[in-house]
Amino acid sequence: MPDKRVVGQVIRNNTVGALGISAADVFLALVPVPKENFSFGRGEVQLAKVSQQRPNLPHHRFSIRSDHHH
Repeated sequence: MPDKRVVGQVIRNNTVGALGISAADVFLALVPVPKENFSFGRGEVQLAKVSQQRPNLPHHRFSIRSDHHH
């Protein structure tokens, strides 16, 4: 618990200093994430166990639409 408080204080102090806002306006949520669900970048979940089977993930189509006319 003390480590979390120190992290919170550092985040609060840096945010207040950088943005010039009141400490009362800084809200933090420290949410534990299982290591197998964490990514160190590149969109890869490096600590997840590798399975021989392909995961059964839903298929989604993504589209980017712009309503801005230039």
